Amino acid sequence: MERAEIVVSKSLELDGLIRTGELLSRKGGMLTVRWDDDGREEQVRISSTTTFMPPGSLRHQAFVDPAALSRRLGEDPLALVVQLLRENGTRLKAPDIKSLLGGFGLDPADVDKAWRRVQSRLASLEEVAVSKAGYRWKPQRHHAPAPPAQDAPPAPEEEPTPAPSLLDSVLGSSSPAALREHLKTPLAVGVRLGRLSESELELLVESAPDGAEHAVRSLLLARPGHDQPLELVGGLSPADVDAVLTRAAAEIREDDSSQRSALFFLLTRALRLGALARTSPRTTVELLAPIALKTDLSKDDQALIADVLGVLQGVLRSASHEDRAAVDLRRLAAVAAALPFASGGTGRAPFLATVFKIWPAQRTDRVWWTGAAPSALNECEPQLRQVFEDPDVKDRVLAPLMAKEIADVATRPHLTRLLGLPAALVECLPPSEVAAALRRVSHTDPSLASWLNALD
Repeated sequence: MERAEIVVSKSLELDGLIRTGELLSRKGGMLTVRWDDDGREEQVRISSTTTFMPPGSLRHQAFVDPAALSRRLGEDPLALVVQLLRENGTRLKAPDIKSLLGGFGLDPADVDKAWRRVQSRLASLEEVAVSKAGYRWKPQRHHAPAPPAQDAPPAPEEEPTPAPSLLDSVLGSSSPAALREHLKTPLAVGVRLGRLSESELELLVESAPDGAEHAVRSLLLARPGHDQPLELVGGLSPADVDAVLTRAAAEIREDDSSQRSALFFLLTRALRLGALARTSPRTTVELLAPIALKTDLSKDDQALIADVLGVLQGVLRSASHEDRAAVDLRRLAAVAAALPFASGGTGRAPFLATVFKIWPAQRTDRVWWTGAAPSALNECEPQLRQVFEDPDVKDRVLAPLMAKEIADVATRPHLTRLLGLPAALVECLPPSEVAAALRRVSHTDPSLASWLNALD
């Protein structure tokens, strides 16, 4: 008897070596499999190279023998398209069919050529329903033999078991219970959904069973990709999005680059849907940290961090004492340090002003001043003026920064810029270091030397 589902694993280290096995059970993202080659039972995690599928399906063929699938497209494209319609189970338009075939790794040019060969022939097939809305597989009824002469009730007509929907194929099951399990790991599911095209996403929502469309749209929140229309998740409420954010914060692994990508798009969509304003500050910090602590931050990363911190400012101002106390301030400081010490654009000065107002004791902790230099302090002075005038901040933070800067002065323009900083900063310059800098520069600057002689 043919197995309903098999596990297929492709080794990247061994030149694409394929292993197959029987799927014994599945829980979340973990599969229990009995391998065909050695009979061993093992638990494996679903990934881009290890997944499960019906044997003989197009997805199976694309995974284990893409060259054979390509030959089928050239030799018998009609049978291949009919199989696609049968396995998908929903009505597909021509662009959808081409997109799905392209998703199996088939060359788009070959797909276009094959489609021109089969399009007119599909209408002649009894098992394919054709309308302006597209093409759909129409299961054929199997009639039982004629009943015997006695007055026995006729045998009921039977239909073959429908092929798995796209949702079943991608997630393994579309039952409400399975979808609830998937919602516990939105980032891992988002990574898997990232392999679908834009047209497939719409089909995915359409194939959701009654009452499950809402859950499917929630799972799309963390799908990586700029090609996903916001309308697919636009019907979700802020509470729906917040629930996904909370689960993602518990799921995230900072060393998983694919999860970070899913997290980036989850936060981007949460911002556009206006949902972050109801998320707890602690959760927001935990979600931002994996992105902010990357070693190769992009401009898009910094823009996202700045936008999320902008929302977090308002949340912190109105947060309860308990919510504020739950925030890991060291982690929050590391997140803020991902932004330049500046005032405009993606600068962190506006956020620091809020932090120092809510937690005054943090003003003298150097973790918040990473990247600060006199020129940056000058730019941020309008927003941080009250902080700069704090005696403890002057003594513990500003004075050491200014002393280091004056010790490095070697030219009159450098000295002039330093002495032209706001009074709160200039007051932190040690007089002896200023005098030493003047004498040092005067050795190579005749004008300054003459002024110093006049003062003497």
